[in-house]
Amino acid sequence: MTLADDPELLHECLEVAGEWLSVGLDQRPDRIAAYPWRRSAPPSLVDLAGELVDHGVRRLVLSHGGAVPDLGFLAELARNVRAELFVAGGSVEIETIKRLRDASIAGIILGEPLLSGAVDFAQALEAAA
Repeated sequence: MTLADDPELLHECLEVAGEWLSVGLDQRPDRIAAYPWRRSAPPSLVDLAGELVDHGVRRLVLSHGGAVPDLGFLAELARNVRAELFVAGGSVEIETIKRLRDASIAGIILGEPLLSGAVDFAQALEAAA
């Protein structure tokens, strides 16, 4: 079950975490379609993000499953959703970090790239500024 399919649980989470609550979404259409939704058809990522924001979620973490981020899509989503967007995965080049910053992405999660040494923290921080 997702929080989007259980508004009561989502509101309970928001009562506890408030604006600190971040909801993770896997933007791959096949992953969204494969989820056992309680509705007649799976929502699009844009619709799902909109529903969560309408319920009070102010932070969304978008997973890319290791793929390179679709900067055009992310920029459009950032313009149309009233929430901070964070990107997890796909950010292993300094130029990608700069492009995500320019697309109005609020933050980037660089766990594996930092641990593996693929990205230098100081350079990533400078690129994001």
